[in-house]
Amino acid sequence: MKRITAISLILIVLMSNSGCSCNANTYDVNPTKSDIENVPPAPDDTATSTASEMPLDISEFNVFDPAVDYNIMPQYTVTCVVNFSSDIFMPFYKGIEHWAAKTNCNFLGVAKYVNGLDELLKDLPGLVERNDGLIVDINPWDMFGRVVELLDELNAVWMCAATQARDYSDPMLPPLHPLLVSDKYDTGYLITQKLYEYRDHMWPEVDNNICGWIILDISTRVPDFQQVLLGIEENLSIYEPEIQNSDRYFPVNVSTDQYGNLLDNPYAVSELVKKIIDENHEIKFWLVFSAIDIYARNAASALYEMGLSENSIIITLGNDLINAFVSGQQELAEFASYIATLCTPDIIMAELVWFGLYAMMSGQKTADSLWSEWVNKRDNPSGNTYASRILPSYWVDRDNYKDFLAWIDVYAQTSEHPEYARDVITRDSFSTYVKVPTYY
Repeated sequence: MKRITAISLILIVLMSNSGCSCNANTYDVNPTKSDIENVPPAPDDTATSTASEMPLDISEFNVFDPAVDYNIMPQYTVTCVVNFSSDIFMPFYKGIEHWAAKTNCNFLGVAKYVNGLDELLKDLPGLVERNDGLIVDINPWDMFGRVVELLDELNAVWMCAATQARDYSDPMLPPLHPLLVSDKYDTGYLITQKLYEYRDHMWPEVDNNICGWIILDISTRVPDFQQVLLGIEENLSIYEPEIQNSDRYFPVNVSTDQYGNLLDNPYAVSELVKKIIDENHEIKFWLVFSAIDIYARNAASALYEMGLSENSIIITLGNDLINAFVSGQQELAEFASYIATLCTPDIIMAELVWFGLYAMMSGQKTADSLWSEWVNKRDNPSGNTYASRILPSYWVDRDNYKDFLAWIDVYAQTSEHPEYARDVITRDSFSTYVKVPTYY
């Protein structure tokens, strides 16, 4: 198994529920011969279209509409622009290509700039000129603000996607452009709820006093993950008011030097979990939440080695568990305790990004008016106008993963998993609808 770097892990978590993918295959949409992909110019017959050329009003098109004939719509040209070399988001870009094809548009691929932000900024005017729209993902340790300033000067039409147009030094600052987010607090609340649901189902007679919690947290390196912890702990205070002050609760920040910074060595999580259990023999049952799926797998291996697979429940965020179900790896006894994940499929996230961009390319929406109901007034009391749209997320486990993957094929009109197709699965078997929170 290849080593996963800290930057890759954090990039995953920065997006919705770990940027989870339900497709394990990587996809190089435009192979590169150098560190910077030279994206070809748009074909001569592909001209920038205006809103007046639109045969239909698509202003409310937040998602794909199977009833619309997109072949009579203007044909737009789009490129993804990124400044990191990792391919961890390639399944998402494959989703962008899918929706581009569904809407009769030209997707030119992914332009990678890994030699520094200056090269990207130098080429950006040409990319804007050759495309009707751009999808821009910037490494959060660089200055997304510099890119936003230039895009604004160029009057570019663009969307951010796998990373967010914001100042990562302060998660409370308003977004710099419309973006997609996960509701971190609600995620934490749901994690607590789901762990108790599984516990009550699997061990209905177990007393709280012999049941412990392990939280594998990364909030030191990803500050807004604190909201996940807040959701977990506030819901815990409802289920078990005393647990957070007890010797049964073990929140472990794996991104601190106290534990050797396990973001750089995630496989050491196994030893850490063993140490916690060895020092607490009076606890016979364990509920575990892992911020990143690779930690969950290593925690499951540790519990198996200690003979506690049947006495433990592990849930996480991300794609790893779904891929393990599909590959059959999850049938291995050592992973028996790793049972559920909360995720957003790449192709569902790509749909929202694509149709947000599509509405702006058509002239039906602007960055200020896109998803206007999703403008979070808490982001900026003085008048933030950019939306922070919350992504849908889904609990997936051994019992529903086949139906879930079959639904994705039906919903997106793909055929990734024809082996799971069933007549009873429709576009409405799962929902992409998310209600705007009252705190917005």
